[in-house]
Amino acid sequence: MVGDGVIGSYVDGLVGRGVVRSAGVERAFRRVPRHRFVERFWVGRDSAHEVGADGWSAEALGLVYSDEALITRRDAEGNPTSSASQPSVVAMMLEALDLGPGMRVLEIGAGTGYNAALMAEVVGDQRLVTTIDIDPDVVAQTRGLLARAGYGAVEVVCGDGALGHAASAPFDRVVATVGCSDISWGWVEQMNPDGLLLVPLDHGGSHPLVKLRVGSTGRVAGRIVGWTGFMRMRGDLETAGPWALRPPDVGDRAPDAVRPLFPALERALADSPAGADAEAEWWRMPSAWYDFHFFACLCDERAYRGPEGLGLVDEAGTRAALIRRDGVQVWGGSGLYEELETAYRRWERLGAPALSSWRIEVVPRGTGIPESRGSEEVFVVERGRSRQVVRKKGREERAE
Repeated sequence: MVGDGVIGSYVDGLVGRGVVRSAGVERAFRRVPRHRFVERFWVGRDSAHEVGADGWSAEALGLVYSDEALITRRDAEGNPTSSASQPSVVAMMLEALDLGPGMRVLEIGAGTGYNAALMAEVVGDQRLVTTIDIDPDVVAQTRGLLARAGYGAVEVVCGDGALGHAASAPFDRVVATVGCSDISWGWVEQMNPDGLLLVPLDHGGSHPLVKLRVGSTGRVAGRIVGWTGFMRMRGDLETAGPWALRPPDVGDRAPDAVRPLFPALERALADSPAGADAEAEWWRMPSAWYDFHFFACLCDERAYRGPEGLGLVDEAGTRAALIRRDGVQVWGGSGLYEELETAYRRWERLGAPALSSWRIEVVPRGTGIPESRGSEEVFVVERGRSRQVVRKKGREERAE
């Protein structure tokens, strides 16, 4: 048995960190027990935790009710293929969705069913929530977990999420809980006017969380509301984006040079909490690092983020300039470092804009560039099906 105190402390922590803000989302977190939506999980490369006949061990429950992502499936090589997302990310996305009673929701990526149950609580009717996954095993397990937890009326569909689910449309909200290389126009077509689309949209190996409003005229525009990292979507949208995403092919060779961190990134690192392990947790960087990485993605298709660092990697993978805590590591000569530095100086001249400083509009591939008069900078990202136009917000938009 899991006492109310365990769930209460878990939710109190999310509220205290400011990721749970609305009464509806808080109530949902208090009513939906996370431990009912996992049967087996890993945290990182640790050994598996499995629920036994007597329930979960104290150690496993401590992990379930911590702010940790839980890997729930691995492939034959041990690579994660499905997970229960980090609770703070789940909460951030639920708040960004602006859900309300009576809204119809489509979720792309069923996961464990935990997020679908939370959404069902917020909208007030399980039948208004549809979750879709391409993996039949995930779908079968998710249906069982939802039913056993008392959410059997949530619709769980086996199919390619890129196609949406026209049979249950129109939707007021569409949310993807997988990293997407592009926007599906099927989602847009299946939405009510003024609906919201929330997508972790790939940018050079990272997934800024993009919140888009689908206007009554069909215009799709919005902004970035957070920073996430998800497993990549499979199926019809499993396509390469404009970034090569080639890991540096340097083996165990030490970098040819380590250059100093760029000033704004060094200042941000100095101001960040101490104690993170430089090797195991390099990705837990101050927000300015992610702000710059996003900008680098707009400037250069060689932008990369992976376990080795963030920066630029050439098409062959033999030349790289990657930002780490100890500086910018350079392989294969200094050319890429100068180009990365040029992007940094450009970002700095623009005022080092944060993720929230950008306005994003998405149009079908081949469509003309939307109106951008008055913007300070405009960047165009060509994806497989869409053209993403990114511009720095004007002064009148910054209060959004």
